[in-house]
Amino acid sequence: MVNLTISGAICRDELQDISQLSNPLRNLSIKVVIVSDDANPDIIPQLYNLLSKHAQTLEYLTAGFLAWEYYYDGLTMPTLFNLTRFHLTVPLLKYTPSFYMSFPPGNPNLAVAFPRLREFCLIMDVIWDGEWASCLESLFSNEYLVCPSVRHFEIMDAYRERTRDIVNRGYKIDIRYANVLKIFPNAKNTFVDDLRKYFEKNGMLTM
Repeated sequence: MVNLTISGAICRDELQDISQLSNPLRNLSIKVVIVSDDANPDIIPQLYNLLSKHAQTLEYLTAGFLAWEYYYDGLTMPTLFNLTRFHLTVPLLKYTPSFYMSFPPGNPNLAVAFPRLREFCLIMDVIWDGEWASCLESLFSNEYLVCPSVRHFEIMDAYRERTRDIVNRGYKIDIRYANVLKIFPNAKNTFVDDLRKYFEKNGMLTM
């Protein structure tokens, strides 16, 4: 199986070339996927088809979306049966309200679409200051969603600042992030621990 890393930005043509690979992918890392309704109108469907082609073998996926300009469809993800690690960089959420994630109709959420997921890292482009963004609704708003397989979950920004850094700078973390503790009950890493301590300290945690 193949481990493929693309360190630069990728457009529609390059993604189409990758789709021609015959060997199954185990690890796919794309630093920047260029999304634009003008320049690359079909790049997200192409990415969906590529991931679907390797749905049985892909274990590690890293993908970055630093811009989502003039593109009004969401990031649709196929079911990836053996995915264990997913690192996702999303665009600056304050100014990109059209970005959101969706899953196949039969597997409508993170837990069902990625049944073996153990590590999920969500990276906010530029900065995360604890604010909520509408695109996160599809990931964290469902109170019935539980991902028991995940052992490591964290949110960071491009500067790799985490919960304690945000709190130390005086920012407040939106209460809706408390759902993370319910969704990933078996995650035991530093970010999750700090998030729990923050909400407990502020009397905002109800489990």
